[in-house]
Amino acid sequence: MLLYDYRGIGLSRPKALRGFRATVEDWAEYDCTGAIAWLRERFPPAQIVGIAHSIGALLVGGARNATHQAQLVLIGGHTAYCGDYGERYRLPMTLLWHGLMPAVTHVLGYFPASRLRLGDDIPGGVALQWAARRLPELRPAGTGPEYERTHQLLDRCALLQRPALLISISDDAFTGPAGTTRLLSYYPRLFPLKQVVFTPADAGARRLGHFGFFRRAGGSVLWPRFLGLLESQASSG
Repeated sequence: MLLYDYRGIGLSRPKALRGFRATVEDWAEYDCTGAIAWLRERFPPAQIVGIAHSIGALLVGGARNATHQAQLVLIGGHTAYCGDYGERYRLPMTLLWHGLMPAVTHVLGYFPASRLRLGDDIPGGVALQWAARRLPELRPAGTGPEYERTHQLLDRCALLQRPALLISISDDAFTGPAGTTRLLSYYPRLFPLKQVVFTPADAGARRLGHFGFFRRAGGSVLWPRFLGLLESQASSG
């Protein structure tokens, strides 16, 4: 298994994020693409399974060499549209991600998500792209060089025809049923597609949320079940 960080995140973070240039398109075109290429070069016969979480569910299909992946696994995937946030959390999350985040990012040059216990700090370019996501349609209405890379990323997702396993978490504030439907609208050719919803009860927990699948308490229970689903889908395909 290859685990990697997008530029500006985790071990791929520079000493200072202020002034560091990174966009969502960079994460797909360079980082996802580079990870897939690294695996293909070192393990030519292997079937590559692309596993992505959250907004990464779009990036893994938007890589330039996305077709080198034999299958996709999309966990808690969404398109960052505020109207798709869980109803209970929609107002506070909209204020946080689309109000506070751009304001703080303009001041600091990045969004200090770690201080709010919201994961890794986010490079300024990515944070402002996310904050600007206000309309249901993700594809830009305008044309021109500044929009071309986004169109190309979404075109690659739309053309990708692969088996896929889509995992949702019932109490995920970012990704409700509407968000899942919206994500899949950008992947019209995924087939066969298996959708699974895990609940906190499945993990013996009070809550899982957006990140619970990757935390020790919930993940130690759910990952074996996930791997069983993956093996089952592979054998049936």
